[in-house]
Amino acid sequence: MIINDFGLSDIKKYITETLESKEAAVITKKCVRRISGYIDRVEKDEFDYDGKDVRNIIKLFGNLTDTSGAKIELLLWQKFLLSGIYGFKTKTGEILFNDVFLFIAKKNGKTTLAAGLVLYNLLKIKNAQCILTATDYNQAKIAFDIMVSSIKGSKLFAEALQNNEIFIRESPPLTIAYYPNGSSVKLIPETRARQAQGFNATYAMFDEIASYRSSDIITKVASGQVRKDAIRITLTTAETNLDNPGRYEYERALKILDGKYISTNYLPLIYELDKDDNRWDETAYKKANPSLGVTKQLRKLTEERDRARQNRVEEASFFAYQLNLWSSSASGGIDDEEWAACVRLGETVNYDDDYLSRLPCCAAFDLSKVDDYSAYTLYFYDDKRKIFIAKHKFYIPQYMLESKIHSETEQLRLWVNDGYVIPTYDDSGGKTINKNYIADDFIDDTKRYRIIAVAYDAVLAKDFIETLNQAAPKIEYIPFSQSYDKMSPANNFWYESVKRGVIADANPVMRWMVSCVKIQMRGKNMFFEKIDYKQSSLRIDGVDTSVMALAILRSKIKNYKSVEEQARNIDSINY
Repeated sequence: MIINDFGLSDIKKYITETLESKEAAVITKKCVRRISGYIDRVEKDEFDYDGKDVRNIIKLFGNLTDTSGAKIELLLWQKFLLSGIYGFKTKTGEILFNDVFLFIAKKNGKTTLAAGLVLYNLLKIKNAQCILTATDYNQAKIAFDIMVSSIKGSKLFAEALQNNEIFIRESPPLTIAYYPNGSSVKLIPETRARQAQGFNATYAMFDEIASYRSSDIITKVASGQVRKDAIRITLTTAETNLDNPGRYEYERALKILDGKYISTNYLPLIYELDKDDNRWDETAYKKANPSLGVTKQLRKLTEERDRARQNRVEEASFFAYQLNLWSSSASGGIDDEEWAACVRLGETVNYDDDYLSRLPCCAAFDLSKVDDYSAYTLYFYDDKRKIFIAKHKFYIPQYMLESKIHSETEQLRLWVNDGYVIPTYDDSGGKTINKNYIADDFIDDTKRYRIIAVAYDAVLAKDFIETLNQAAPKIEYIPFSQSYDKMSPANNFWYESVKRGVIADANPVMRWMVSCVKIQMRGKNMFFEKIDYKQSSLRIDGVDTSVMALAILRSKIKNYKSVEEQARNIDSINY
């Protein structure tokens, strides 16, 4: 039922313009088409639309100013979002879309929009608790300064300021209080996540979450939102790495838009270039920058593009921050789109043992010295599909699990639960890697698969391999030299196979490790190292085992002509 149609015309207008526009990305059209579906459901009386709150919030924005003192003028895309949040209601009158995700390039006015939403909640919601989180105080202060400028520069707040009804604390902890309503705003940087406990936030804004080290502060704030009128809004731009809360929220949004997940209360709005767009062509830039020509100028954007084109170190940053494209190759690494093709191929593979047991297979080990990751990889070859299929297991000492979750990636806990990473335990209390876990898994696999050969680093795995040889003597164990002349052609062939899209690998741990890779060239020799070698939290163990397993498999399998022809320019490998 339509109770009050204020703002509904803006929603419909934006939907029509977006669906007809060549300057809108496919994913953006999918977002607005989803809202069009909700309008249909309103007409079927499944939900209500009430523009009363929309009218109030649009009116409030008309009284706000930015940090320069200029009045804030809402663009149609912003009105669409505000009307969507505050217009659609459940049949009991509650806000339908209380979980909002805005994914947009930098300098498009998302923080200004969010700051206005905070002020609305501060003024209109009784006993409101508004929590804003950001990477650090400097980032948090951007939204805070917009709010303070609006309060001090608007006639709407003049009387309240004169009567000391508004309190502003401009030093940490940054705070705004509106006494007549009993409402407050607190800004908490991610580095102070412990301060986020104990709140029952009516409005929570998580700003630039792709820059967060973990989702700890998000979890703490969101878990306290128990009021029926509570809203959470998540804002971010893409980043130059794939292991962050923003990326995981983005992937969740894609699955909801594709119908793989169901979340009636979720409103995603995504602006990015399409996959096939030329990233250097400025005619595509509007797709990621709906405020282009207003808050962001094309000339400045093309100047940054030209600089990035001349300096590859800045290329990934330009793609991420200005075009809103995820990138993991800021330092000459493996492009995330290249690896995404391997993931998609991996999702089509049936990992049933009956299928894999019919395929030739080679294995590789990368063993840690004491307490780090150990990797065990299998590579299979499907001659019918002409693809390589990867299967991995990773191991860490049980004692190191919690510290690695905090220092490396919080996804590690999920990977353990899903069986991708296996914690080992021994008489030391789980402080060192127990290689018996790896040996047992390998021996079980020899009974399950056609393992032809095993590659290993002779320096670290000699004793371990002797144990395996006793248990499975029919398999060939091949010491794999780590010298440039041996590793380079192996690295080259694996990377070329990635780029050709003939590797099937949907393992989430591998996706993280691939994002940590930096490609280095020394003459004609290619080798892989961590993007930041000094950053111990980065891992590429699975890449190393993949390279070795594929190289050995390549040298052992028969009927290889079709794939070999594609790689005829790559140096042959003799092991």
